[in-house]
Amino acid sequence: MGLTVRVALVLLGSIFIAGCSSISRQNTFSPCSDPQCGRCRGTKTYKCEECLGRGSTPCRGCKGTGLVKCFDCGGDGIKDGRKCGCALGLGPPGFKTCPVCNGTRFEQCRGCRGKGMVDCGSTTVAWVCRQCGARYDYSPEVCTKCGAK
Repeated sequence: MGLTVRVALVLLGSIFIAGCSSISRQNTFSPCSDPQCGRCRGTKTYKCEECLGRGSTPCRGCKGTGLVKCFDCGGDGIKDGRKCGCALGLGPPGFKTCPVCNGTRFEQCRGCRGKGMVDCGSTTVAWVCRQCGARYDYSPEVCTKCGAK
């Protein structure tokens, strides 16, 4: 085996080993149950501020019109000297039904995923050793409990 091939294999092996860490990141969500909370008053959820609790927002694809400019004809209703397929539809010539909202003019809210309510609470991040279960509030390179990397 040539020197170049051996060096490439060693480098490739070190890339795979470096990407496989024993320390993993873990997110933990703790729901709010504080009756004094200004958002949820202890109910654990509050109305989504992005959609005002409706679960949908005006479509970003068509800006709430339900229609987008036809890409086939460039919006003039004529393609290759004939009427474009968009001119035969229900909308005005040169426009098609928005593919994002299917003409409804609204899309699912990204803030609440269409529920209208958002979970209230806090998310904490911890790093956990996969071998011994030791928890850290920072990302250690080596576990201080078992020495795993």
